[in-house]
Amino acid sequence: MSNKLEHHGTAEVCDLHAHEVRVLRPTFVSYGGKPSCSGEIVTLQLEEDNRTLKALLQTPGEGRVVVVDVSGAFCAVVGDNLALHAINHGWSGMVVHGYIRDIKTLADMPIAIWALGAYPCRSEKRAEGQQDVTLKFGDVEMKSGDFLYADEDGILIADARFEDVLFAV
Repeated sequence: MSNKLEHHGTAEVCDLHAHEVRVLRPTFVSYGGKPSCSGEIVTLQLEEDNRTLKALLQTPGEGRVVVVDVSGAFCAVVGDNLALHAINHGWSGMVVHGYIRDIKTLADMPIAIWALGAYPCRSEKRAEGQQDVTLKFGDVEMKSGDFLYADEDGILIADARFEDVLFAV
């Protein structure tokens, strides 16, 4: 392997670090205008209420990625308004284990977003969410501070950023 850093996608990251990454099941669909992102993870657990997510997206993102679990609720917790907050505050992307809306608009916005699907109804305002909790999607566990790499081939979680990888974003 050369000392020169090359741009990599998730397939190459898997090849280089097969035993150090956790791969999310291919149930997530890309909806944002950017096809890839990478960054340190901030986790959120929501219960049909996106107010905690909105508050987080209004803070400096510094290239981080928000990973959200909505516990299977049928409501959209992300739409064009929250995506705009994320863009304006420097968030790299979002992975939503749940549903989003405004997908035509999201496709033209410069942010990477993955979700299980689209659902037209907005979230209810019922309960505050929890930040920095350990989440588990399928058999993949993740926590705030882990590192995410995502592109058209899939979504990877690692304990930390790989120094030998210059991810193609």
